[in-house]
Order: sequence, then structure tokens, then C-alpha cells
Amino acid sequence: MGSLVAKGKIEARIDSTVTEGLELAKALNNSHELSNILLTPQAEFSASELRKAKEIYQELFSRPSAGTDARSVGAEWAMSVDELEAEIDALTRQKHAYPFVAVLEPLQDQLKAMKAKPANWYITEPAKREDELLDAKEEILDKIKSFMGGVQKDIYDDARETLIAQAANIDYVEPEAGAKLRTALEDPACFKGASIQNLKSDLYDLKNRVELQVIAERKAARAVLEEVEAKITQLDAFQALSQDKQDLIAQRITVQKDGLEPTSLIPTLRDKANRAQSELLPNLLAEIDRMTIRQPDPISPNPIVDPDDPQPTPPPSPTYVNARDIKVSWPKPYLTDDADVADYLEEMKKNLLAEIHAGKKVIV
Repeated sequence: MGSLVAKGKIEARIDSTVTEGLELAKALNNSHELSNILLTPQAEFSASELRKAKEIYQELFSRPSAGTDARSVGAEWAMSVDELEAEIDALTRQKHAYPFVAVLEPLQDQLKAMKAKPANWYITEPAKREDELLDAKEEILDKIKSFMGGVQKDIYDDARETLIAQAANIDYVEPEAGAKLRTALEDPACFKGASIQNLKSDLYDLKNRVELQVIAERKAARAVLEEVEAKITQLDAFQALSQDKQDLIAQRITVQKDGLEPTSLIPTLRDKANRAQSELLPNLLAEIDRMTIRQPDPISPNPIVDPDDPQPTPPPSPTYVNARDIKVSWPKPYLTDDADVADYLEEMKKNLLAEIHAGKKVIV
């Protein structure tokens, strides 16, 4: 029996697994295993069938078959199907980063269905789906492998990382360019042709524009902080402070300036500039006011309190309001002539004076 298996005349299976060589010899010498051995006559194949199986094998797996008979060729097929399915599985597991590899799933399903078949099966069955297998291999698998092993993958990675890291900035600089990149990356056929290669110059230009805009926004935010600093340090009240108090005020501005350099998001930089004018400046002015309010004289250990003598109260700290936050009620959407300008300014004057008369100081 063992010699018939060795000559390829019959096929031995134990628990549905093709067994030969030493494992089969052990099973044949074990009386308990004999009942589990299934012997099947090996089918005879023509030379043309065997040649066709080897041709398809070479095209599908990109290497020649070394088998000389149906059993050895079929064994090669079984091993290579397992290897190719595992290779495709490694690719499809990356579809979270490369969505286009999902197009390999139909080929992967075909290969899964071809696994663990008898050796004879591979001599005739793959030929029935030759076109489907080879087209998927040549038009999809080979192109994806070329893509993943070349410069196009580097461009794809760079574009994807740029869209993630610079999403907020791109929306401010050139949202159309960002949308174009996203469309290209989401194209299921982007691994074909030169579509990703052609993105290289567009990607470089977009990254350059974003970088320049970030620099400009950082410079603009710094200019606002320097303007706040100039307004504060020129105040008589600030100059009247002791050096240590001046240093405390200056340090708050310095901290804001230092925070600009590591900031690379345009909306954050703009927010810092807006808050410097709307929050930092009035807060610093209020802080200076608190520092300059004269403290009451020390209380005597045994004060004589006259109930008819009103006790002094410290003056209230001034309240600040930004001029840009004072709304002017105006019926028209724009100003058209001298009369409109005069009326608008008169209305603004009323509102400004109303705030001042209410004890507020208007920041301009």
C-alpha cells in the first residue's frame, strides 16, 4: 500500500488530511489507525491537463512549478495557495490606512475556497476559473504590490498624514485643495496609473502654503501682543508701579508670546490674537488698577470708633469694555454718504459716552 502511495497510484487520507511518507508508515503499522485511513485511487490526467495546471501555476504565483506528476504539482498548488492567501490577508488588514486594498477581498475569498483541497483538484479546477484568477492577479494584486513597494505609497502616506495633521489649517488656507487630496486617496482605483504620483506637486504646494500661512498668523498674533504691551507700558499707572509689580505684568505678556512659537494651528493662533485684545488687555488694566489702589492706613490696636463717623470705603476698580464690543444700532447694512457717516458716528458717540458715564473705561 505504501509503495502505491509513493508511486502516486492511490492517495491516503487520515481524518481528511492527505498523509504520506513516514507519517503514513506509522499509521499503517498501528492497528488502531488503520480504520481511519481512507484510500482513494489517483485519477489519471493527460499531459495537456498537467501542462495547463503548471502554466496557470506559474502565472498566478510568478514562479515555475517543479512538480513532475499530478501529486507533486497538486501539492505545490496547495502550499502556494496558502502562501498567497496569507500574503493578501496581510494587505487587506491594512485597509484602515489604505482603503483601496479592500478590492483584494474577492480574490482572497477565492483563494480561501481553494485551500485544503485534494492534490487532484488543483490539476483541473483552477483551469475553470483561469481568467478570473489571472485577471485579479495581474490587474489588482500585482498593481497593489507595486504601489505598496514604491514611491507612490510614500506620497500616499505623506498626503494622508498631512490631511490628518493639518486638517484645520487646510480648511483656512485652501479647502478645495484638501478636498481634492481626500478624493484622490479615497478612490478605490488610486493604486492604478499615476494618479497618486501626480498629487506630489499639489501636495508640496499645499504644505508650503499652509506653512507660510501659519508663519503669517503667528506673526500677526505676536503683533497684537506687542501692541497690548505698548499700550500697557505707556500708561502712567504702570510706570508708577514698583519694578517687581511691573515685572509681574510684563511676565503675563511674555508667557503669551512664548506660547505662540509651539502653536501651529491657524484657528488657535487667531484665537490667541483675539483673546489678547478682548481678555488679556482688560485683565491687565484691571490688575494695574488693583495694584495702584491705595491701601487703608494700618488699624490701631485700640481704635476709637465714632458711630456717627462714616467709615471710608476703597474706591471701586474701574470696569473695562472693548470699543469693538459696543454695538451701534443702525438700520442700514452699510454707509452710503456723508450724512450716513455723521449719523453713525453720532450714534456711536452716544453709546461710548453711555459706557463712560456708567463708570467704565473704553479700550480702543
